[in-house]
Amino acid sequence: MSTFTTKKEGELHLGVHGGKFHLDDVLCCYLISSLYGERLNNKVVIHRSIDAGKDLGDCDFVMDVGMEYDHTKRHYDHHQKDFDETYNNRNIKMSASGLIWRHYGKEIVKTLISENMKDFKDKLTDRKIGFIADRIYDSMISFVDARDNGLNQYSEPITQKPNYIDNSHLGYFVSLFNESWFEDLTPEQTLERFKQAMVIVGEYFKNVFKKAVYSTQAHKIVEKAYNERFKYRSDGRVLVLENSAIPVSIFKLNMKTDPKILYVVGFNKERKQYSALAVNKTAENYKTILPFPKEWRVLPEEELVKVSGIPDSTFVHSTGFLACNKTLKGILLMVDKSIKMNIHTIEKKEANYSKFIMYGLFGLILLLFIILYLYREKTFNL
Repeated sequence: MSTFTTKKEGELHLGVHGGKFHLDDVLCCYLISSLYGERLNNKVVIHRSIDAGKDLGDCDFVMDVGMEYDHTKRHYDHHQKDFDETYNNRNIKMSASGLIWRHYGKEIVKTLISENMKDFKDKLTDRKIGFIADRIYDSMISFVDARDNGLNQYSEPITQKPNYIDNSHLGYFVSLFNESWFEDLTPEQTLERFKQAMVIVGEYFKNVFKKAVYSTQAHKIVEKAYNERFKYRSDGRVLVLENSAIPVSIFKLNMKTDPKILYVVGFNKERKQYSALAVNKTAENYKTILPFPKEWRVLPEEELVKVSGIPDSTFVHSTGFLACNKTLKGILLMVDKSIKMNIHTIEKKEANYSKFIMYGLFGLILLLFIILYLYREKTFNL
């Protein structure tokens, strides 16, 4: 039986494990609270206990404790020995947060957009809701799943591509709210700390959520720029966006990436000038395919104009990944000159890559012929 016997109408009772709390159980409580809490005039009551059967049996949701995953009972634990569930064919075992997102993620997306984002103009189709839910999973929930299940970000031996992306250290921030060795907190004080951690996690989630929602509109803008790229250069090596704040990663993640695109140009509303970003070699690598020339980097404006020979040039980053100019014509000239200064290197690399693919295919075909020949000889001898 539960330790609480005075459950009132209009209360939403959430049960999680006792002891030290983590990002997983804190996020679970936030997600369910955002869906079924104050917006439905329900007071959220959180219960923490190691013994789920004894103390949490009357809870509306039991998460990250209890050794049971049963959606019909609203029990969402992942510590069972035979548990190996993954989200939408990803390769990461789910935590309790992943389970909550699997069953309630789309409903959370639909509800929060309709109630809190009145300026969002796109029609919410099931496909679009699913896209947003998946993007939120990949941007946040996946690293909660991975960390809580002890999955290293990189496999051994370390490869270029990580198993998941986590640039937030959010789990560490949550851990800071736990009782320290020099403290002696009461259960009530610990619960208050848990709620404080929920606020931090909630603010992080809201920002991930907004970016995921508007990524659908950003995708359209980038796709339009991709289709119009030959307006600015005959070789189509530059994307020109209406807003430099649109993340370049949208292009990498959601389009058929063309390796010939070297720069992404956009207007910076805050600085009232144009910028050009050199495209990274990979999504996980900060090294760019073609950085701007070394002799342009970190020069005062007047000297940069003189050295580059391009009017209105204002800045080039020390690593060469970013260049700025007051006009669109000027930034395109900077891009054009940078490409001309290094085009032979790029074309050589692309030619070598094409040869590698061609020789690889030839080798594969040759191997298949050898296998077929050996199989035929063996069959004939029999």
